[in-house]
Amino acid sequence: MWIATTTGFLSAVKAKDDTDDLFVRARVKGDLTPLILWVNGTGKHAPEIITYEHSDYPWRVRVTKDDLAGFLVAEVLNIDYGNFKSAVAEVQGKPRSHVYSGVWSALLGLERLDPEARPTPAPWWLQYGEDETEDRWAIPGDDSQDDDDWYDVDEWLSRKSIHDMTDAEWLAADESDRG
Repeated sequence: MWIATTTGFLSAVKAKDDTDDLFVRARVKGDLTPLILWVNGTGKHAPEIITYEHSDYPWRVRVTKDDLAGFLVAEVLNIDYGNFKSAVAEVQGKPRSHVYSGVWSALLGLERLDPEARPTPAPWWLQYGEDETEDRWAIPGDDSQDDDDWYDVDEWLSRKSIHDMTDAEWLAADESDRG
């Protein structure tokens, strides 16, 4: 299970033994801190971070299903925002929000797998790959065509992956996105 919160991104999987415990894994060590603090706050001994250096998720903790469920309930009860990516930017900064936006963009591809995914046509800013004319979205009296491709999902998805960027390229891309 993938879990994205304003405080981090986690992946939960069953432990590889005969227990019902879970390994909650993270790519960023600090993303485990809210879960660890929550478990410790229940009076239990806080789980220790286990390091797997050669794994796609190098950090993990072992918890019970009830512990993870309790943490997730607390996260849900604390939702006080109207836009998730904006809340992530506020809590963890814009670079993290940009990474989450990439996930959001990639998941738009689900609509390509299921043409019936939406009960009505997608809003203009989500449409891609349609054989529509640009006039459909024209605003009367607006002759500026400069920013017509800002919502082009295919262009967004074809961008160089952050995994293929150097730190300098990532910082430059983040700076250009800020305007």
